[in-house]
Amino acid sequence: KINNKPILLIFSGSDWCGWCITMRRQVLNTPEFKAYARDKFVLMEVDLPRNTAKLTPQQLQQNRELVNRYRVDTFPTVLVITPGGDITGGFTGGRTDLGSVTQPLELAFENARLLEQAETQTGVEKAKTLYTFYRNMPDVFRRNLAELRKEIAALDPQNSTGIHTEVRDFNIVQDVQAQTRGMADESALIVITDALVKVSETNRVPLQKMLAELLNNRIRRTREQADTLDDI
Repeated sequence: KINNKPILLIFSGSDWCGWCITMRRQVLNTPEFKAYARDKFVLMEVDLPRNTAKLTPQQLQQNRELVNRYRVDTFPTVLVITPGGDITGGFTGGRTDLGSVTQPLELAFENARLLEQAETQTGVEKAKTLYTFYRNMPDVFRRNLAELRKEIAALDPQNSTGIHTEVRDFNIVQDVQAQTRGMADESALIVITDALVKVSETNRVPLQKMLAELLNNRIRRTREQADTLDDI
């Protein structure tokens, strides 16, 4: 716990990850970013270089533990966490301009404030604050917040936040993903399109992405198998 500021964790492969190197050179090492981050965050790089001599064994061990703790499988990954270790936002993948980096960090900084606020609240009031926090989280992190969804639902039995609808939709999407894994295209199309009408409009994006990917794959295979333009 340092100055009670949120901690900015930058997961990097400093001598092998091209996007990590580019983002550091074009954004993170610039005076503009340093001025932006100085008063908001405690900065910490979590580096896993191929040249392990760059770090002490203790540093390498600590960095590997942080990678496992936060389930990092994409480099770079940038996380904002509270002094207590809760993720409040961030992003994955390389970004090459200041605005694209600071925009998700601003949202994560606001989320850290919301978590503090929720600690002073109870009941539906707390549920609404936590739900705002939940909706602010990027999709890549939101799917891992099962315990938070349960907490909000317990605080909001009347579904004033819409969390019960969110949980239902999330479970439908998870079931479709599991059910269609390895399934033939025609059968998967039926499962996905049936599920789309059961999910609220605001939560259809994962299913729409699945449908688009499946259709694109079918188009690609059709082109590869076609002998003439008429066949396509």
